[in-house]
Amino acid sequence: MKHILQITLGLWLVLFSLSLFAQVGINQSGASPEASAMLDVTSTSKGILIPRMTLLERNAIASPATSLLIYQTDSTPGFYFYNGSAWVPLGGGGPTYYRAIGTTDTNRPSSFTTASFLPLADMSLTFTPKSAIVYVTFTATGSLSPSCTGFGQNRATFIIRRDGVQVGNRFMNETVYFNSEGGIEYLPQSYNISYTYPVTVTPGVSTTIDVQWHSFGTCGAGLTNNPATSNNHNRTLVIVDP
Repeated sequence: MKHILQITLGLWLVLFSLSLFAQVGINQSGASPEASAMLDVTSTSKGILIPRMTLLERNAIASPATSLLIYQTDSTPGFYFYNGSAWVPLGGGGPTYYRAIGTTDTNRPSSFTTASFLPLADMSLTFTPKSAIVYVTFTATGSLSPSCTGFGQNRATFIIRRDGVQVGNRFMNETVYFNSEGGIEYLPQSYNISYTYPVTVTPGVSTTIDVQWHSFGTCGAGLTNNPATSNNHNRTLVIVDP
C-alpha cells in the first residue's frame, strides 16, 4: 500500500511539474527544453512528421486555427498553413508564372453583333492558385477582314473567363473599313491587343483561365491569328500568382 501511494504521488508530481512549466523536451539525452520553446525536439537521425492529407481532407477540417500546418499529398503537394482566411503554401519562394503560347494558325469565321464567343486556340491554362488574386495578361496581334460591302466598322473582341464565366469587361481593338476610289476595299486590317486583369480565385482549388473571341460591329468580319505562318501574328496568355 505504501509503495502504491509513493508511485501515485510521484506521478502526480510529474504531471503537476509538466502543467506548471508547460514545456516539453523530446530527446534521448534527457536534456531540458530550451527556455523559449514550448516544445523542443532534438535528434540527429530522425525528423518530425507533420500530419499528411489530401486536398479534400484538408478542406474538410472544421474551423481551422490560424497557423495550422499540414502536408498536402496531392494537387500541388507541399506544406500548407491556414492564414486565418485561406490555406496557403508555406514559403512559396516568390510569384508563380503560368504561360500559354499560341503556336497554331486559327481563324474565327465571319460574324455579326449577335454572334457568340468561341474559344481561342491554345489560350487556356488550368492551375491551382496559392493566392486569392492572380493577374492575367493576354496579348495578341492578327488581322480582321470584312465580309460585306460599303462602309463598315468592326472590332476584334476578346473576353477572359474563369471556369467558364466571363470576368471583367470585353476588351477590343477598333478597326474601320471604308470605300476606296472606284470600288470597295477588302484589305485585311490589323488588331493589336494587350490587356491585364486581376482575377479573384480560391487558393488551393483547381482553376481554369481561358480566352474567347469574336468580331463585333456593323459589318461581319473574319478574325485571323496565324503565328505559324505570319511573322506579325502572335498570342500569349500569362498568369502571375503572387
